Amino acid sequence: MKKQSLSILVLTIFSCILIMAAPTGAHLKNGNVGDFDFEKKELKEIILELGRWHGYDAEFPKNLSKRTYTGSFRRTRSLREMLHFFEILSGYKIVVIGKKIIVMPRK
Repeated sequence: MKKQSLSILVLTIFSCILIMAAPTGAHLKNGNVGDFDFEKKELKEIILELGRWHGYDAEFPKNLSKRTYTGSFRRTRSLREMLHFFEILSGYKIVVIGKKIIVMPRK
């Protein structure tokens, strides 16, 4: 049986963020320069890219989920705010210590 991916759409409307589940392949095309857009990316790819934007390294568990996400954040959102959304969506604990983002399983 083939695993079905679920994409998450993160929409910014009047400074509010809405998070919606959508079939894989759905995506946002808002064309705003400086937005953080991601399409069918695994959590590891997203965290690494966010870390590069902000000058952070990242550490992940060996058995990190391969679930993919699709969506967009305004670049004006703080790193901690974006990480918090992925913590809620992914089920992993995501902490920042110094200049390192650490993703770990919840206990």
